[in-house]
Amino acid sequence: MISATQESVSVPEIGKYHLVAELARGGMGNVYLAALQGPGGFQKLLVIKELKPDLCNDETYVAMFLEEARLAARLTHPNIVQTNEVGSEVDRHYMVMEFLDGRSLHRIGRRFAQQGGFPLGAHLRVIVEALRGLDYAHDLRGFDDEPLGVVHRDISPLNVVVTFDGQTKVLDFGIAKADDSSLETKAGILKGRVAYMAPEQACGARVDRRADVYSAGVMIWEAAAGRRLWAGMTDVEILSHVLREGAPLLRTLCPDASPELESICARAMARQADDRYPSAAALMEDLEAHVAMRDDKMSMREIGALLSRTFRDERQQTNAVIEETLLRVRGGTRSGVMPALKKTGPGRDARSLLADASGLSALLTHTPSGGAAVSPRDTSSQGGVVAGPERRRLLGARRALLGTAMGGALIAGLFAVSLSRKPPSPSSLAAAPRVNRPIAAEPAPEPAQVQVSVHVSPAIAQISIDGVLTARNPTKTQLPKDGKTHHVMAFADGYETKSEDVPFAGDVSLELSLERRPTTPPRWVPVVAPQARLPKYAQEPQRRAGPPDEPTPAPAANPAARTEFDPAGGHAPLRPIVTSNPYGAQ
Repeated sequence: MISATQESVSVPEIGKYHLVAELARGGMGNVYLAALQGPGGFQKLLVIKELKPDLCNDETYVAMFLEEARLAARLTHPNIVQTNEVGSEVDRHYMVMEFLDGRSLHRIGRRFAQQGGFPLGAHLRVIVEALRGLDYAHDLRGFDDEPLGVVHRDISPLNVVVTFDGQTKVLDFGIAKADDSSLETKAGILKGRVAYMAPEQACGARVDRRADVYSAGVMIWEAAAGRRLWAGMTDVEILSHVLREGAPLLRTLCPDASPELESICARAMARQADDRYPSAAALMEDLEAHVAMRDDKMSMREIGALLSRTFRDERQQTNAVIEETLLRVRGGTRSGVMPALKKTGPGRDARSLLADASGLSALLTHTPSGGAAVSPRDTSSQGGVVAGPERRRLLGARRALLGTAMGGALIAGLFAVSLSRKPPSPSSLAAAPRVNRPIAAEPAPEPAQVQVSVHVSPAIAQISIDGVLTARNPTKTQLPKDGKTHHVMAFADGYETKSEDVPFAGDVSLELSLERRPTTPPRWVPVVAPQARLPKYAQEPQRRAGPPDEPTPAPAANPAARTEFDPAGGHAPLRPIVTSNPYGAQ
């Protein structure tokens, strides 16, 4: 049984969120399970990713973290993990994401490998849903309606999560790149898992959405073959195969595979980007048509029910850990030490359970050999978190992502391939050191920063910068000094909205005061009842009996005032026409 100690604890906070437990640590940040509490026993589980405190004074890491947060905040789609809030306090930077009650596609594959394998129809359906989210990210536009050119660059089974209620989510846009990014990747630096990396990405060349199409093609290949594409190879060996001859055809290693599926994989994984599917939507269309013809096809609701049955025991353990920890949070004070998760009986480590439950076991790590993370049950493949000395060794290897570079021979070989497009000689490959460790991830060049301070009255007003809400009012944060004009807006219920366009060429300080929206009283309009129609006799006054009325004499004609027109046309004559007999009476 896994439980937490029962003594009263102090619960640290970040913003309005209570940190319940630490899920994972990485070279750049920490991930926590958090709870948002409210009146009436309201409680919502969330996941918070925070930049490490000792990196908050380093402008390079702050800029990288905020770049990820800025992009993640714009992604709103059912098939992408939702970022609910991005916050910056005095020396803390964090993003708040939804808690996913599910498992990563890699974790699912490993579990079903013990039961004959994950049904191929279900596996392909999950990839179809992931492609739907990718296509949305690729087509994302900015507030000026210009395409952002987002590329994920790290699509793999570790970054696709399936929830127990039948949803597929793509996560970890941590190394995604947009065209409007203020940060540039250094030449020769590889980001992503080598086993799923497109050739142009491996060469350090500029990539577009077709690099993600290649990665999805590798996932389809592995789903159909039931094995890893580059099983047992080091990063150097994988790069050699990817750059020289490309991936093998599906049916050469899996003769029973469908010809249609082999054709889809071959086109998605073509060495030249121009020969691939032009978009994730095009790949999704062909794959979805193939899935529709399969006998083992499953809906996402059926897949969710299947996972619920398969992971029932593990899920009960996870829920017990969460419930017990939340009970301690409700009984603790509001600042101090993080509640400790302890294992008091046989079973998996509590932190590993929570990381797997939220689908975030790979959120902070980019691991060697094509992304092969280590599972608590099997240290030779991908999975959750390892306890003890092995875990410390792995964490050390993960932190090496920021400071370790591969041998000079490998980097030189990559540039030679990218420039000449010719296969490297066997002697040069043999000379390359066989190192099974992460690809170099040197820090990006330090960008200049501007300090943005915004204070708005009244205090209830909210502030947004380029459409992203800030954590509080007043707000004080640091953003890249790009010289571009940025949109700052303040708004509150009952007040007129104000906005300012300011260039980030130097430090910005804004004082805004919102004016109350005038409340115009409703105009009073009298309601007049419709008058009843009176009979004719009631409308005319009755005449009294008496002498007949004398005829009213006609007014004298005034020739000068005549303005009538002659019926035959033209004006009437100026002199009146005499109609009497000029010769007198006869």
